[in-house]
Amino acid sequence: MRETIAEAGIQHVTEVQGISKNLVEKALRMRTESFLAQIKTQLLTQTILEIDKGKKEVMEAHKMLSQQHEQVRRQNDELERRVQERTTDLRKEIEERKKYEIALKQAHGELEIRVAERTKQLKTLNQDLEKEIVERKNAEKEIRKLSHAIEQSLSSIVITDCQGRIEYINPMFTTTTGYSSEEVIGETPSILKSGVHDQKFYQNLWQTIKAGNNWKNEICNRKKNGDLYWELQAITPIRDEKGNVSNFISVRMDDTERKQAEDQLKVYASELERSNNELEGFASIASHDLMEPLRKIMLFGDRVKEISPTLEQKPKEYIQKMQTAAARMNTLLKDLLTFSTVHTKPNSFVKVDLSEVMNDVQENLEKLVREVHGEIFVEKLPDVFGEPFQMRQLFQNLIANGLKFHSSKRLPQIHISCRNLSKEGVEVTVEDNGIGFDAKFSERIFGAFERLHGHSAYEGTGIGLAICKKIVELHGGTIRAESEPDKGSKFIIALPDKQKK
Repeated sequence: MRETIAEAGIQHVTEVQGISKNLVEKALRMRTESFLAQIKTQLLTQTILEIDKGKKEVMEAHKMLSQQHEQVRRQNDELERRVQERTTDLRKEIEERKKYEIALKQAHGELEIRVAERTKQLKTLNQDLEKEIVERKNAEKEIRKLSHAIEQSLSSIVITDCQGRIEYINPMFTTTTGYSSEEVIGETPSILKSGVHDQKFYQNLWQTIKAGNNWKNEICNRKKNGDLYWELQAITPIRDEKGNVSNFISVRMDDTERKQAEDQLKVYASELERSNNELEGFASIASHDLMEPLRKIMLFGDRVKEISPTLEQKPKEYIQKMQTAAARMNTLLKDLLTFSTVHTKPNSFVKVDLSEVMNDVQENLEKLVREVHGEIFVEKLPDVFGEPFQMRQLFQNLIANGLKFHSSKRLPQIHISCRNLSKEGVEVTVEDNGIGFDAKFSERIFGAFERLHGHSAYEGTGIGLAICKKIVELHGGTIRAESEPDKGSKFIIALPDKQKK
């Protein structure tokens, strides 16, 4: 376009120059021809006139020519003067035209610059327009996607104006509440009020969202058919370009089933707590009532031995077996009481120094250690979060097992070590060199009353490891066993940190 304008301007200037030159030449030629024709006509006319005036007397040719020559000279001078004036005028006109051409060229140059600038601007505008079109198409695509997502959402979605009047609901709102779009558009969400919440609840809601903040809570509403239902609701303010709240969008998830399950769980928890309390009370009373007769059996057995030293061997053996059975029953009742109480999770955990726990355990087991000529080796142990009494129960049972189930081939040794599990907590290992057991029993041994050996070989009730497992689980940890026959056993306890608890 710019090249076409430039070519047209140049052609115009050339045409103007050519026209100016042709006009001058044509004017001179026409004037010369006209002047010569006038001279011829005048000479002929004057000659005839001279002849007529002299009454057919012919004037002398040289006089006539002289006179005519003078006239021609004067006329020629006049013509030259006029030609010169016209030439001057034409030169001035040409100068003016040159000035015009220069001005035209300048205008042409400025026009080219303007055309270039305008072309550049148009190109930029065109690029911006193309970009805007692409962005608008992408925005429209995103809007379609969002619209589809909202329409297909499993959550109820409500959009209101800043006064709370409903402007839009998605299909799930109708499915949940029973209200159609025609019934609620222009209304407020108060049509769903159930009467469960007090006025303060709704005041807090409106104060929060009108201040431009998000509101999230659990709310009970009423369906069109009158049924109550619970939903988790989140309300978010939408601001206009000036930053003022223009709308509110509410996303609601039907929470009725979870709420009902939660309420039912609370009932179960309450019943379970009551049952546990009754069980603990029963265990305490039962153990006391059962242990009292056992103590009397053992006491009367001792009395019989004292007052009847002459008893035969057979009755003495019967009395000894009776007392041994009573002692074992007494131990079993104590373990049952411990097992029943360990089911109650501690209300709070504190920082427990495992090194101090091990010192207490070694003092409690000092007599047993001397009897079996055993040794206990304890590495530096960390602090953990837990219930101190249960931590002592845990490690005392494990160490006592290692001492009790020792091999006749070697003196018992117990090694306690620990390693960190990064952010997951700590792992404590209790390892002995006792009789061990087959790996296939590594899960079974943690069951209540599970024994791998008879009462005649090793004492015990079969509840100790079950108590250990319960304690570890109450602390959010795990316990496992590794063993081989006659190669000792290893118990690995993983305890989480405070955050994992």
